[in-house]
Amino acid sequence: MFSKKIKGLIYFIIFYIAFFTAFYFLAGHELHFRASRNNVDMKQGDAVYAELSEGVVYEQNVTLRIDRLENIGLFFTSFFRANEGNLTIDVLNAYDGSVVLSKSVDVSTITADSAIELAAEAPIEGLYNVPLKIVVKADSEAGKALAPLVCSTDNAGELYVNGELMQGSLCFSARGEEYIFLGLHYWKIVAVFGVLLIAAFLLITYRTSL
Repeated sequence: MFSKKIKGLIYFIIFYIAFFTAFYFLAGHELHFRASRNNVDMKQGDAVYAELSEGVVYEQNVTLRIDRLENIGLFFTSFFRANEGNLTIDVLNAYDGSVVLSKSVDVSTITADSAIELAAEAPIEGLYNVPLKIVVKADSEAGKALAPLVCSTDNAGELYVNGELMQGSLCFSARGEEYIFLGLHYWKIVAVFGVLLIAAFLLITYRTSL
């Protein structure tokens, strides 16, 4: 009788391992990540401080609470005119100055008010609660330049135009994913739960054999 129970336990362990291994691979990405609850939606713009002619630099400080950053977007106005030049947007790690995201855009292709997105090739990890600096500049002539929209009532972080502190923040969005606790500790949870089940089985077997 006891040997049959041991054999049953062995079969159970094999099934247990096979089941949770299969579930791990079938669940895939959804087991580990989900859309971050700290994603930032773009605010409604209500101000323009300066057009992005050559020499004008916007610097937006921001700290995101996103585990895996996927993209950052900024909203610009074209003033509904034909503009010229090249727009450059850099997202920098404020700690070490390294480039997180970067994009250059031909201003002439932006013919209406629109968002410009900087998308990562793969989600960027390690930036949770890390101060970032969004630097926006262009080489356009005055009267032929875009301008970033500003939400004057937003306080997402300090906004500087040519080094001068301004009120509000750039209209920006940030998207990414957050870790799921179960995915981070999946095998530990499976192992602990399995040990508890085996311990319970052995205890019941011991008591029934008395």
